[in-house]
Amino acid sequence: MRAAFDGIPYDGSIVNMGVKNKDGSVCYILGMRKAIRAQLGKGDGDTVTDQVPNAGMRITASGKVIVYMGEEKPTEAVEVPDLSGMLPDECRDTLEEYGLYLKQKGVSSAQITGDTTATKQSPEAGTKVSLGAVVTVEFSDTTTVNDR
Repeated sequence: MRAAFDGIPYDGSIVNMGVKNKDGSVCYILGMRKAIRAQLGKGDGDTVTDQVPNAGMRITASGKVIVYMGEEKPTEAVEVPDLSGMLPDECRDTLEEYGLYLKQKGVSSAQITGDTTATKQSPEAGTKVSLGAVVTVEFSDTTTVNDR
């Protein structure tokens, strides 16, 4: 799992503790190296106060989780970029630059070709959304019959 602690990158693992919080949600632990704790001025027992994306959301193996410890998640809105005509990987990379996440529709990962491009998105380009929001993009294979 790739995470950023208050902006400091970290690669590690999330472990299911086998216990539940008071609200019934599963309790996980995310280990943090001593060097990063020292950089952040954090110690044993400090608590994760928020994260992007929200708990329970699936992300790709290369996806990033931003972890906030003792500080509030930024509330500023970001503008959704225009993804029309982009390949799936281009969409994912572009959204990541904005702090947003991709939900892919229309063409399965196994069916993606060099002619698979974004044809529709929700929310639309220019819409203001919260950091960590999911943008659903519909992809189509634009290969014409004459190209085959």
